[in-house]
This record gives sequence, C-alpha cells and structure tokens, in this order.
Amino acid sequence: MTFSDLCMQAIPKEDSATYDMLCQADSVGVFQIESRAQMAMLPRLKPRCFYDLDIEIAIVRPGPIQGGMVHPYLKRRQGLEQVSYPHPEIKAVLERTLGIPVFQEQVIRLAMVAAGFETEEAEVTQRASTSTELNEQQASSMMKMLEVLEDLDDVQNVYSNADIPDEILALLG
Repeated sequence: MTFSDLCMQAIPKEDSATYDMLCQADSVGVFQIESRAQMAMLPRLKPRCFYDLDIEIAIVRPGPIQGGMVHPYLKRRQGLEQVSYPHPEIKAVLERTLGIPVFQEQVIRLAMVAAGFETEEAEVTQRASTSTELNEQQASSMMKMLEVLEDLDDVQNVYSNADIPDEILALLG
C-alpha cells in the first residue's frame, strides 16, 4: 500500500486491533484521547466502537467528573449497577448512555422531554447544570426541571449524578 492509496474511506471503522490498543491506553498522538486523563479512562471504559470513544471524550470533562457521572456510568457499563428509567420517554433520551446524562445535548433533551421545556428554556437548564453561580432564570429553570423529576419519583436515578448546585438541592429539601 502506498501513501496515495490511503484515504478516510479505506480505514476500517471498527478495527478490533485499534480498540485493543486503545484499551491499553496506547493513544499518544491520537487527537482528543491523548491527555493523561483520557489515557487513564481508556482501560476503565474499554472502548470497542466509535460511539464508545464519543462517550470517553464527553465523560472526561469537568461537568461529568464534578457531577459524579463517571463512576455510575462505568458501573452500569460493567454490569455492576442496574440501569433503570423512570419513564419510557426518558429511556429514549438516556438509553445509549445507560441512564446517565453524559452529553450536554442529553440534558437539553431531558429538559424538553421530562419537563416539557421549549428549546430555549432547556438550554438555560443545561447551562445551569454546569454553573457554579446561577442567575434567576437559570435557578427557575433548574427548579422546574428538578420538580418534574421529583414528581417522577426518580430524581436520584436520573439526575442525582448531574452537577446540581447546592442552592437548588437545598430548596428541594
């Protein structure tokens, strides 16, 4: 094979040897997964497909780490923790990430599906979930979202791993 034979379409999408290498944290020079934090996660997550790498990149971020989403996701992935959903519509949003909101888009979709938010209010809620200080609009949206989840009687299962500001949790009592 010559250099001119190489093209993106010729690279196998699910090359098991590549994933074996990544599971051993051999990712120096691989964009997005070469940091020490990413390399430390690779053997724990054990990616076997491209979507696993999406999750890897998304979960090794301040929001998911500070929000306590990493360990529950890994436990569910390893079969050590049961995956459950309070409602079928929430399952549709969180199923690919085993019931853990890993991606910012999932938080937005969760707000739209569970709380009936319009896109703008859902985006405010997503920003609130990663903020340390909330403005009035963010606090109101977050409270509304958590009240809906509390009504579903499963705040602990769905959103307990998100980075919910202490001031909102105190209001819920």
